[in-house]
Amino acid sequence: MNAEMDFWVPEGFMVPEHNVTMEWVTERLGVSRRIVDVLIREGLLRPLEEGPALAFDPLTVRRLAFILVLKRDMGINLAGIEVILNMKSQLHWYAGRFHSGEHRFREPVGESYACWDID
Repeated sequence: MNAEMDFWVPEGFMVPEHNVTMEWVTERLGVSRRIVDVLIREGLLRPLEEGPALAFDPLTVRRLAFILVLKRDMGINLAGIEVILNMKSQLHWYAGRFHSGEHRFREPVGESYACWDID
């Protein structure tokens, strides 16, 4: 795991290497089940299983830790967190395209696509 991946998790928190339960998440991250339920309902988290026995994969736990840093440490509201998560996802997509050697992107502009090259 590289340092960039752990930059946005609480200091000292170790992201698990396996799926974990709701109880694990609430205990290790110090977050209530009610807050996790709100994040799920708002579409910011996707558990592996619905119902009373929720489970979370390591990427979802990392995402929750990132959300908690944004909320607790930076005071960002849920709408702002959603925007940040969407931008982060788009940046990862563009970075993946760039690092794969594909320097030409198609970006939607109205009804058509604008093409641009990165050199």
